[in-house]
Amino acid sequence: YASMAVAPTGEIHVAYYDQTQKYLRYAKRSLDGSWTKSNIVWGLEVGMASETVLDRKGTPHIFYYSPAGFLVHATPNAKNPAKWDKHELHDALGGFSARISPIVDGETIWISYLDWNFSEIALYLGKLPLKNPRKFTTEFITKANNPGWQSQLGFIDGQPQILSTSSLTRHLYIHRKSPEGLWVGKPIIKKVISFEAMVLNNTWQIFYEDADVPIGKSGVMRLLSGKPKSWKHQSIDLNGPNGNHLALSQHKGKIIAAYYSQAVRGLKIYDELLSPELQPVPPAVPVPLQDL
Repeated sequence: YASMAVAPTGEIHVAYYDQTQKYLRYAKRSLDGSWTKSNIVWGLEVGMASETVLDRKGTPHIFYYSPAGFLVHATPNAKNPAKWDKHELHDALGGFSARISPIVDGETIWISYLDWNFSEIALYLGKLPLKNPRKFTTEFITKANNPGWQSQLGFIDGQPQILSTSSLTRHLYIHRKSPEGLWVGKPIIKKVISFEAMVLNNTWQIFYEDADVPIGKSGVMRLLSGKPKSWKHQSIDLNGPNGNHLALSQHKGKIIAAYYSQAVRGLKIYDELLSPELQPVPPAVPVPLQDL
């Protein structure tokens, strides 16, 4: 498991687990091309689902699940950046593929994460004030339908929303607060195998692998754009199976997605900046969205 963050200046920050030496490691590529490396923590399978974000000062913040059952926050030591300060934020048993979703918002890092007790899963949203990380707070979102093995945090109209898959129904849910201040979850897509999502121009961009298709055609790639009550649904690539190892980004406000395709046994890229004839075949076509 590895994660990466790129600074506006172009510096690259990477966290990764060294399976041989049993270290969660950090590497930084400077603008001159040189790399500096350090060890964050040692341990068997430590650093599960690590995610890396940068604050406004460019300081890396790495979040991961520890085998001891904690959500951990790690930052370079202020006096010796080769050493790392680590804080256990909350009791949380994760896993290799359980996703942590952090977002930097001014002087606060928001984090969606899960806690798994081997029988059920609970989804949480945490707030980490950068000026005083020890004042971490968290709120329970839901444990209905075992949510959150895959989750993505985003802000729509200035308010947090969380996308999550269910290990029971395999639907993709969107969780947001009601006018009464209660978290409410609603399924928006049926039978999602895997997904990547981001908020762009105040709308969700959800790129996902659709399993709600006839047998033998699994791995249809689709894109759901918009926000509750205003969705646009498109098919991107019907020539499956597709969808393993999804990655999603944007450039100049346009979506760029990459995914492994078993049909060609290689990587496919969907780039909205390209002309239609250069897109994956068949081209993106509208798809009716069933309200679940």
